[in-house]
Amino acid sequence: MDAVYETDEMSELTAGYELMIYRGDAEDGEWKHFQKGWESLMRKTSS
Repeated sequence: MDAVYETDEMSELTAGYELMIYRGDAEDGEWKHFQKGWESLMRKTSS
């Protein structure tokens, strides 16, 4: 997905998700940051 849309947003989302879910390593406010990244990707894929 990153290669198609020439971005690194999906890689960042995946890395952050893995830290939060698998390691339980979540900081306050991170969910909002990742939500914005996810919304950005969805806008790109729907246009």
